[in-house]
Parts: sequence; C-alpha cells; structure tokens
Amino acid sequence: MSRWLLRHYYPKVPKKDLYFAAIAARYFNHPPTLEALLPIIKRWNHSQAIKVIAKRRRQQLQIFGSSYTIYTKGKTKKHVFICRFLTKTRANASPIRRALLTHSMEQLTLELRRIPGIGEFMAGQIAADLSYIIPMDDVHVYTPSGPGAIKGLNAYFNMPANTTWDNGAFLSALQDIRKHMPHTATLHDTQNALCGFQKYLKVRSGGRGTLYKPNLDHLP
Repeated sequence: MSRWLLRHYYPKVPKKDLYFAAIAARYFNHPPTLEALLPIIKRWNHSQAIKVIAKRRRQQLQIFGSSYTIYTKGKTKKHVFICRFLTKTRANASPIRRALLTHSMEQLTLELRRIPGIGEFMAGQIAADLSYIIPMDDVHVYTPSGPGAIKGLNAYFNMPANTTWDNGAFLSALQDIRKHMPHTATLHDTQNALCGFQKYLKVRSGGRGTLYKPNLDHLP
C-alpha cells in the first residue's frame, strides 16, 4: 500500500493538500477507491465523494482495505461517515500545515491527534506516510506506540503479555532494537517489525492469523 501511494497517489496531490490526502488514504486504504476519489480529494466535495463511492457499491466493488477497523457507532454507512469525517478535518488544515513545517514526526502526530476521530495509532500511520514525502528530523528517535508493537516488545523481552510501557521506556527499547536492524530503518519501521513479530508468534503457537491477499492489479 505505501509503495503504491508513493508512486501513484501522492505525486498527483498538491503539496498543500498532502496531509488531507494522507488521511483519506489511511481511512479508505484501498487503491482503486483512492484512484476514483483522487480528483475529488484534490478539490474536496464530500457529497460528490459519497456519490462516487455509492456507484462503486452498486457495482459491488470493494471500497475499503482490511488493515484498519473504523467504528461508525452504527449510526450511518461507513463511507458516508468517513466522507463527513474528512470534511471536518479540513477545519484543522492550518495547524497541520504548520506542524509539517517543523519537520517533526512527533509534532505532526500530536497535531493529528487533536482531530476528533484520529487516535494515536492512526495518527502515527498518517505521519509515517508523510515522512516519506516531507523529511522528518526525528524518525530515528520517535514513533507513536501501537498495540501490536507493545505486544511484540513484551514477547521480544520475554515479559508478561499485559506489561505496559510509558512512552519514554517504549522509545528507548525500540531504539535499542533498531541498532540490530538495517541502518536505514526508522523507529516506525522497528515498531512495524515488532507488530509482525507478535503476529508470527501468535500463529506459531496455534492462534488464528489473517491471510494477506494483495491486490496485484495495483502493485507497481
């Protein structure tokens, strides 16, 4: 997904709207849907976006990727909920653009988290995407914590599965692990590796995993 976004999606988006395109990318998380929405993402109109997605639904086409669970509280259809949510994020454009100018992934993550509906994990995914386009000075020392990475960290250090970590200890542990990874790896890469590690351990011990089925038509 990230490779497709970098090669086929973000280059077509005006720089001032990269933050918005990144939010939309992670909430839909499906290249064909993003391709259909791209002209609207560049000049956002949520009513038009809803119509485009409704058409894809009538054609029985997939709308969302399976990586993230989006809770709509059962009040409305998922695509309508997300389009309305995206409209609300436009009100936060100025502070997010200022955060991007700091070249700090931590500052950007904090600003994204101020948007109602974006939690720490999703804010980190969005900020990590943007760090591949706009250089961030702290990618080797900062990443927001994710639940899968914490489970992986506990397994790596042979600690009880429910052990909690404060942010400083979490980042320090990841920095130690990163020393054993390729020098180009960021702290977010390290977190992703730990998340994958705990999934591997779960399946190896007899637990259920999710079979990844890539959409080969949209791989570069």
